[in-house]
Amino acid sequence: MSIDRSRGTPLPASNSRTKSGEIHAFRLGPEAKRKLLDERAELLARPANFSDQLTDRDVYHFVAARVGETQYCVDLKHLKEIRIVEKIAVIPCTPKFLLGLVQVHGEISAVVDLVEFFGFRRTEALPQPTTLLIIESRGYTLALAVDQLFDVQPIGQSEVGTVPATVSRTEREVMRGITSSKSLLLDVDALVTHPRLAVGG
Repeated sequence: MSIDRSRGTPLPASNSRTKSGEIHAFRLGPEAKRKLLDERAELLARPANFSDQLTDRDVYHFVAARVGETQYCVDLKHLKEIRIVEKIAVIPCTPKFLLGLVQVHGEISAVVDLVEFFGFRRTEALPQPTTLLIIESRGYTLALAVDQLFDVQPIGQSEVGTVPATVSRTEREVMRGITSSKSLLLDVDALVTHPRLAVGG
């Protein structure tokens, strides 16, 4: 199975800027977060054999983004916020996939370029300013640099297939599956605890 290289519908960026020059492109509001948590609570409250009764109405919500030539999706439950930043603090003598550090609400997060992390070579530079997906899981926070941001997508269980053998080894280690539209679903739990990030590559 091939990977989708096409582009979806980009999300419009906000024009609001902070004093530090950062632009807040998108942030989950309290109502949206509450709705997602209610949906998760409903699923957890269902009987153990409910998985046998799953239908297309049982969907998860992902934000999609293009990184290099591939489209990836991140579950909204792991998305802290999305930012567009003008500057990233570069760290010398680090792996190429580690672009540097950013400060998010007083916390320092590493900025990762998934193209380099997965062992590929960029054919185009990241746009400037740079869009970052701030993700969190298992007590870790990570910033993913993306080339283009797309709409939030509802994805049903029946739309998710096994990760194809054509992807890189590192991709397989941090993927949940591939959608019917051939977008790769990131396993955020596996990504934030990946050994290459833990030991600096």
